[in-house]
Amino acid sequence: MIKVFSAFVFKDIWWKLFALFSAVLLYYIVFIIADPPQNMTIRKNITFAGEDVLVENGFFIENKDKIPSTVLLNIRSRTSDVSNLYNPSTISAVIDFSSIDESYNNWVGQRIPLSIDVNLPSVYSVQGKTPEGVSIVINKMLSEFRPVEVIPEGTVKEGYENLPPVFRDTVEVTAPQTVLAKIKSIRVEVSVKNADNDIVIEEAPLRVLDTEDNDITDSVELSVEKIQVRIPVYPIKELPVKARWSSPESGYWVSDVTVSPQTIEVVGPADILQNIEAIELAPIQLSGVTSDLSVDFNIWDYLEDSKLSLRGGGVFNVNVAVHIQEESSKQLSLQIRNISIIRDDNRLVPQLPADQIPVIIRGSADAISNVTDANLRAELDLSGLSAGIHDVELHFELPNVSISNAPIKLRVVISEKLSTATVLPSDSIVPEVSVALNSETSGAALENRADDGEPPAESSTGFSDISDTPGSEGTDGLINAAPEGAPETDILSPDDGKNETA
Repeated sequence: MIKVFSAFVFKDIWWKLFALFSAVLLYYIVFIIADPPQNMTIRKNITFAGEDVLVENGFFIENKDKIPSTVLLNIRSRTSDVSNLYNPSTISAVIDFSSIDESYNNWVGQRIPLSIDVNLPSVYSVQGKTPEGVSIVINKMLSEFRPVEVIPEGTVKEGYENLPPVFRDTVEVTAPQTVLAKIKSIRVEVSVKNADNDIVIEEAPLRVLDTEDNDITDSVELSVEKIQVRIPVYPIKELPVKARWSSPESGYWVSDVTVSPQTIEVVGPADILQNIEAIELAPIQLSGVTSDLSVDFNIWDYLEDSKLSLRGGGVFNVNVAVHIQEESSKQLSLQIRNISIIRDDNRLVPQLPADQIPVIIRGSADAISNVTDANLRAELDLSGLSAGIHDVELHFELPNVSISNAPIKLRVVISEKLSTATVLPSDSIVPEVSVALNSETSGAALENRADDGEPPAESSTGFSDISDTPGSEGTDGLINAAPEGAPETDILSPDDGKNETA
């Protein structure tokens, strides 16, 4: 076997050596002396330059994580230089951001094309690269103060209303400019369902919503992430609105006053509402006024510093229309049956004159036209009077009408039993009338009359108003006095020093 191999190797050995020499010589001629060029494909890492310029101008790259990290280079090189291509310092691929300055403010949120710069010795040439370049999106980080909204959800208990919430109403937001531009609201949702007292949340989380109502809280930085919220919940009360006015020009009367609306609904603490029964408007000055007048009042002026609010909020006006007419007068006859008697001792029996009583009224034409003999009524208050003869003043309730011949007094005989007697005439305008007295009391009644001397002096007031104490009419036609001590009523008014009602 060895002999066979040796014979093959050494057979024509000189020719074989000549062929090897020729091959080496040819290689030297082709690759060493001629040094032909060739193309090489190399993948190179991409580096960034000029990022400090971006920061100085307030920019940052929004899609930095989407930029390719390598580039594939097709490089033409001489054969003798190929080996040097694999040296890391020979070739570099760079994306330079230094050209992006303040002039790019209008490019925020848009794609900006940048090239990949390849740096290599002149003995090499780049035949191609993949990718050729990149697109970056720049943005700016901005900070702004934005308003905070508190959104009550649900409905409070019937008869109550929630007032505007109390809370920190602004917060600083730091976010990319494009994100800030899309912020729709920064809000807190608070449930008020069936609430009948204040709602307090110590740490209510803020939510940031964009224009499509997407929650983007995680995309922004807030100066505070939670705020305290208090939503007042108060009862509602309906209050009448009362108008006041002064006397008009001499010879004129206020025929009617229309308040619109007549009631308003207010919201506030229960302990305040329970002490308020009405809202009384400032007096309307009618001096020199001879025709109808219309005045508007802003109810908010009457709620200042009262801890009360209008239901539903907003500006609320009340209109008062005052109708003025020239003065008129007419004479009426008061029927004895139209006199209601108030007394506190049912064991005593009062007796009144039987004749009609003349009453002269004056006022506007409309006001006095509604008063007739049939509906003219008066009250006679006998409370506290004992048996005997008394001159008692009649009280009339006639809105916007006055009694010209006031005061009108009646001679009243109060006895414990009915009898026959003659009542001496008084000095009032009531005609002399004979009534029956009990024989046991008639002498005493006359004696009392004689002892009295002159009748009581008549009042000089121009208008006799009905007593404020209400009465109830019994089956015997008499009016029983109501209990005393009725509570006083507070009235809201911006000027407590002008409470006289014309």
